Amino acid sequence: MMSKVQKVLLVLVLIVAVTGVLLAQQNDQQAGTGGSVEQGTGSPEPAATTAELTLYFSDDQAMYLLPEKRKVAIGEGESIAEAVVRELIKGPSGAGLKRTIPPETSLLSLSVENGVAGVNFSRGIQDSRYGGSAGESMLIYSIVNSLTELPGINQVQILVEGKKIESLYGHIGIAEPLEPNPGLVQGNDQNL
Repeated sequence: MMSKVQKVLLVLVLIVAVTGVLLAQQNDQQAGTGGSVEQGTGSPEPAATTAELTLYFSDDQAMYLLPEKRKVAIGEGESIAEAVVRELIKGPSGAGLKRTIPPETSLLSLSVENGVAGVNFSRGIQDSRYGGSAGESMLIYSIVNSLTELPGINQVQILVEGKKIESLYGHIGIAEPLEPNPGLVQGNDQNL
């Protein structure tokens, strides 16, 4: 039979052991993550629980993109790049900013390889209410400019239902990866 002192010591040893295991697991998850998208993968970053993102939305005239800084929670199994697209689909929270992606759009998948983010959307992205040339430009470059703010992403390939298409609405070619267009960002129009 164990004495009370032995029982208390045994409980303390078990508590220390369990705490040590939990801390070791937490340290293993945090090792090697710096809060940026790794080149070559669209892999989730388990240690990052929040990130500050720069998202681009349209002004009310669909002439310029305006940046909106937003601190967001990164979901379990979600990459920062996926969080960017999720937040773009949600739409802006600031006054004077307009949605660029139709709300019925879903992100089907996202991967990053050799600096190119392949972003696969549902057909909802082709909602005709967003279909003029200005709306198409704002939609495409809100995605491209927002994603290329992340380290390791230099270009964006937009896909619909897993396929490359020539254009969303017939005005801007998206069959090849696109680079950001800083000339569409308000204040950078001298670059046009």
